[in-house]
Amino acid sequence: MTQVLLEMTTEQEIAIGHLLVEALAGEISPKTRTKIGEIEHPSDLPQPFQHFVSYAQGYALDNKSMALDLTEEIRGVCAELLDPNAPK
Repeated sequence: MTQVLLEMTTEQEIAIGHLLVEALAGEISPKTRTKIGEIEHPSDLPQPFQHFVSYAQGYALDNKSMALDLTEEIRGVCAELLDPNAPK
């Protein structure tokens, strides 16, 4: 198993972890949204975390809508990871 978290700082790991947990719980907190917004150069993050951070940083609607939409993004990434025919 690849250890992708080593490519992120502890602060990034914590912020992204909160983002994912809060999305699944149904609402992104203002504090988490701020912490995600403070991540510079999301393109330097490993996938799929780069995708989630970039998505969240560009999101303009309320925190509940963001959680719902981010859950759909998580679902899509999980489906890709489980697809045996997807490129690795």
